[in-house]
Amino acid sequence: MFGLFWDEVDTRNMELRIRRQVMENGQVSERLKTLKSRRNVTMFEPVRTAINALQARNRLRTRFVFANRDGSPLN
Repeated sequence: MFGLFWDEVDTRNMELRIRRQVMENGQVSERLKTLKSRRNVTMFEPVRTAINALQARNRLRTRFVFANRDGSPLN
């Protein structure tokens, strides 16, 4: 979740495309723990509402959906 980029959020089709992860050292990796980790997750309406609120705050300053003050991914 913390490695989620804005271009992986599809609010029209209500999906999040999981394609990367944040490692313990804070680096972002496209190498996931398992093959099944790469997946599309269906969003429910409360999630879409929360994502839209984050988008208003974060989209222009960082590529990460869940970012800290510096625009880096949360860890």
